[in-house]
Amino acid sequence: MNEKLGGYIKMAVPKRQEAVRELTAEGRGTREIDEILGVSPDTVAVDVRNLTAADASPLDAVAGLAADEKLRTEAQRLTA
Repeated sequence: MNEKLGGYIKMAVPKRQEAVRELTAEGRGTREIDEILGVSPDTVAVDVRNLTAADASPLDAVAGLAADEKLRTEAQRLTA
């Protein structure tokens, strides 16, 4: 999946979430996924968090929070 899916084409939420699931399973990161789908990093982060919430264990919740913090730190670095 090397071409952009979003941007010019509006994806239905369930389709986007499935694409996020597949791209995450391929080992792609949030920034790469948001570029491929043409959505914001925050949107991808929410979709990833929702994916992990379905199978959530306490350790998964901690990992999700760590990922959110990493995303916020990266966003702050880019906008500084």
